[in-house]
Amino acid sequence: MTLPKPVPLRVLIITSSAGTAHDSAAYALQQWIQQSRPETEVLVEHLLKNASVMMRLGVSFYNWIQKRAPWLMQGYWRLAEWEDLIKPRTVIFGRAYTARLLRRFRPDVLIATHPHLNRGHFDLAKRVLGPQLRCITCCTELDGGFGFSRNWISLACDRFWTLTPEVDRHVAHQHVWRRLPAQRLQGLGPLLYPAFHQGPVAPAEPPAGLPVLVLGSGANGANNHTALLELLLPLAGHAGGGAVRPAAISAQLPARLGFGPSPAGVGGAGVSGRRGDGGAVSASLGDGGPPRCPHGH
Repeated sequence: MTLPKPVPLRVLIITSSAGTAHDSAAYALQQWIQQSRPETEVLVEHLLKNASVMMRLGVSFYNWIQKRAPWLMQGYWRLAEWEDLIKPRTVIFGRAYTARLLRRFRPDVLIATHPHLNRGHFDLAKRVLGPQLRCITCCTELDGGFGFSRNWISLACDRFWTLTPEVDRHVAHQHVWRRLPAQRLQGLGPLLYPAFHQGPVAPAEPPAGLPVLVLGSGANGANNHTALLELLLPLAGHAGGGAVRPAAISAQLPARLGFGPSPAGVGGAGVSGRRGDGGAVSASLGDGGPPRCPHGH
């Protein structure tokens, strides 16, 4: 008798191209899952941007703030903390798109790497697909306290993955009415691409003695690197593209600045110019990277 082949596991990872850490975590998880279980089908979906015009505008505004008005970030963050008022255990903006995506892909596991993609989204997903769906929050924060969004906490999640013990402690000491059971918390440690652990170590010295500057942009190329490079023009040599999509950086650099892609990784750089978000900090620490020049913040 021939036994039927087992149905491959389906994993849907929902993220947003706001900053660097969320997309970095999503694609790192995709690579680790496919490496450890090649038969698994993994889909990464930029749900905030794709599901509705309203949320797409929010993502665009966030990235505009990073480029043009970083002083607005405090107000933007405080306003976004009230998001749960417009999505009580469901999704308002982009609900139809989200439901269609869930019915079409029919995931066995749903992983969210962004704080605005678990509250309401997990509740809706379980109503659409059933209670057997496993929902996981992958929290990309590196510490608790001020700046840790309360939107990360969803009682509908079956697992809450953290990257540092500090976040473990912060989540474990939430108010009783929104505290996750201890058995749902699971520490992953630094979430970096497999290449960080398997690839060659970056050279200790810049190539040909030229200064190397590592630039990070986030997934949408949200940066203000040109102004920084204008100041560094006398040192023009090599600029290494980092973050999620290096092409998003180099494509925006005027050719007259004399900077070009560098083969050196983060570890071979002298200074790094990028936002100090979870993705950038994790990459620098994991690769023995350089000090950060937090331009624009």
